[in-house]
Amino acid sequence: MDKKWDSGVRTNVLAGAAIAVVGVATYFFFQNYSSIWGGVLRVVNVLQPFIFGAVFAFLINLPMVFIENRLCRLAGKGKEAKPVTAGRKKGIRGISILLAMLLVLMLIGLFLYAIMPQLLASVNTFIANIKNYIIELDRFIDTVAQTLHIDRAVIDGFVPTFDELINNLVDFFTNSVNRVVSVTSQITSVVINAVIGLIISVYLLFSKEVFIAQAKKLLYALVPRKWADSAIRVSTMTNRTFTGFVSGKMIDSLIIGIICFVGLTAMKMPYALLISVIIGVTNIIPFFGPIFGAIPSTLIVLLVDPLKALLLVIFIVILQQFDGNILGPRILGDSTGLPTFWVMFSIIVGGGIFGFVGMLISVPVFAVIYSLVKDVINARLAARGMPSPTDCYDRPGVYHDKTPPKEQDEETKAAEVK
Repeated sequence: MDKKWDSGVRTNVLAGAAIAVVGVATYFFFQNYSSIWGGVLRVVNVLQPFIFGAVFAFLINLPMVFIENRLCRLAGKGKEAKPVTAGRKKGIRGISILLAMLLVLMLIGLFLYAIMPQLLASVNTFIANIKNYIIELDRFIDTVAQTLHIDRAVIDGFVPTFDELINNLVDFFTNSVNRVVSVTSQITSVVINAVIGLIISVYLLFSKEVFIAQAKKLLYALVPRKWADSAIRVSTMTNRTFTGFVSGKMIDSLIIGIICFVGLTAMKMPYALLISVIIGVTNIIPFFGPIFGAIPSTLIVLLVDPLKALLLVIFIVILQQFDGNILGPRILGDSTGLPTFWVMFSIIVGGGIFGFVGMLISVPVFAVIYSLVKDVINARLAARGMPSPTDCYDRPGVYHDKTPPKEQDEETKAAEVK
């Protein structure tokens, strides 16, 4: 009896101590939030080249693995073929990294050569004609106001004139010289870190198996084997989720951009290439991407031709319905497994905390968290002899029996028939 009492007291003391530690840590965190967050940002800035390197290595790894597998198959064929030794594997890995980087650079160069001149021409034309566009838009608004018998003074309160726009822009740039200098310095720093990161990515890719083995070795040395096994399984699932989502989303966005350009060109829409690039790039962001792309695209066309702006909105809605219901599921499959509500939740939270980068990575990150929580809940339910399907709990009130409600309904109907 005393042993049980001692065990219970010990458990309560430990639980109380844990709650106290968590409470003190939480209080300290919120009291020093700005200092802690500033320290985190400084650490991130110091590690920025390695972060770039990890991102580049992840992206280049996709084509590198594809090329490496083909080269290894070719090296193992033929009458005089030799076994793929460690030395030959290193040579194949080096060639694969080189070819993968050349492929990525070639695609970027093709984009710059084929699209950027037309894109810059569209931007220059738009800037040169913006005054005429605003004048035409003003006439269109005046016509609509007369047709609908709306007081023009009411509309002028919402629509700024061209002079007001120019004055606002001049004031912004005049009062933002220091900001422009700061932004330029930051861009220069990012470019330098990106170049260093590209070099780091080569080292990461060339010896990725060694780094992974060292990480596993360290993990097994520091924590119990059960925890280490769980961490490795989570890491594998995370890599699979990110790889499937990123590669699928990039292919999906490229196809949407091409379809958008073809459709807008057929409709003789102004600035078709510029709008297609905007739609394709913003489509990388799940769920909210089409909205982010449609707003500036519609504003651009609205200045040129308001009626075509309406047609553009209809076209983008149809295009995104096609992407969300047909193209996207075929390419991405069930790479995330997240319901729509949790996709929205993850993007809003990720974007609110980490900005644009948070919007890009929030869905696969939350998909991993969602899967882990789901596994833990299902395991605990199984340990209590209760079913894991959600539809077993969809009836009002508490759950009484481990037999699913649907099966209970069938048994009830069978009894009534008898």
